Amino acid sequence: MAGRGFDFRVGGREYVKGTWPGGRTSTFDARYFDILPDRRIVYAYDMYVDDAKISVSPAPVEFAPEGGGTRLRCTEQAAFLNGYEYGGSRERDTAGLLDKLGKALREPGS
Repeated sequence: MAGRGFDFRVGGREYVKGTWPGGRTSTFDARYFDILPDRRIVYAYDMYVDDAKISVSPAPVEFAPEGGGTRLRCTEQAAFLNGYEYGGSRERDTAGLLDKLGKALREPGS
């Protein structure tokens, strides 16, 4: 499968495959296991660089009312495989995505 797909439902799949400058590919392949509206999303995903699986990660996300907003808690774990050297990139990338989400929610249209 190439490109991207998104089927947000229990048993659904999210898939993104892209090519980086220089020709390497990365693939994110996720399955949704539990979705409880306004409370939680539980999914797990495999990551690949080229054709090598580099990690498997369960990633539950929880939502809870707090003040006038919502607290989001993401507790991602990862098993790194096939000699992949972690170096903290997953944590940095996830934090960057959550920062962008926060900005978009604070500044609609940005």
